[in-house]
Amino acid sequence: MSIRDSFSHTGPISIRTRSTGAFRTGAKAQSEVAQQARTTFRFSVIICTYNRRNLVLAALASLRRQSLPAQYFEVIVVDNGSSDGTFNAIQTYLSANTVYQRSLEERWSIHCLLEERNGLAYARNTGITSSSGEILVFLDDDVLVDPYFLERLLATYEETQADAVGGCVNLHWESYKPYWLTYDMLPTFGYYVPFHSRTQLPDDLSFSNSCFSLKRQVLQQVGGFSPFLTKRLHSP
Repeated sequence: MSIRDSFSHTGPISIRTRSTGAFRTGAKAQSEVAQQARTTFRFSVIICTYNRRNLVLAALASLRRQSLPAQYFEVIVVDNGSSDGTFNAIQTYLSANTVYQRSLEERWSIHCLLEERNGLAYARNTGITSSSGEILVFLDDDVLVDPYFLERLLATYEETQADAVGGCVNLHWESYKPYWLTYDMLPTFGYYVPFHSRTQLPDDLSFSNSCFSLKRQVLQQVGGFSPFLTKRLHSP
């Protein structure tokens, strides 16, 4: 188990699109939210969690401290059937933080949804369907973001033609480094790619699955996340 920090020095990564299967959704809660009239945000930050109550609360606290004004982004937490009281803990956290919101500008839009179908793809698709942001940001539930993360991420999208941007991830282990972490895996945790020095990206280029973002229209073109792609790459 780890705590991972995602810092703000993100680098732009243009990606090719390819089909990954049909975009599958179906949770009742997400369909009800999707039908409501919503403001279109620049970012929708989607966090999927399972039995990591304390970690996801820490992740939310780091998002609450963002320098980017709250009206620019929404946060969607998808509980993938936790049994440790995660959903109720998040509701309690949100109620407590609402008390300290002194003005309209401080109010952040956040939703907590339940997805009973087990699997990260199902959970992420539920979050996507319930979101309205132009850019989708996916964070694992143990990621702590730098206070300037979203502000500088927005600047990267506005200053480049990137379709996707991955964050640099620093690993902080609670105990010993896990046996499966090898030197060859380090590039998958994110690194900077000089945007203007590349005309074509290699097929093996990857960025961290725990902290990445992409434009909504790009994800729609590839059909969202396929729950049938269950094989993990580069990690057990």
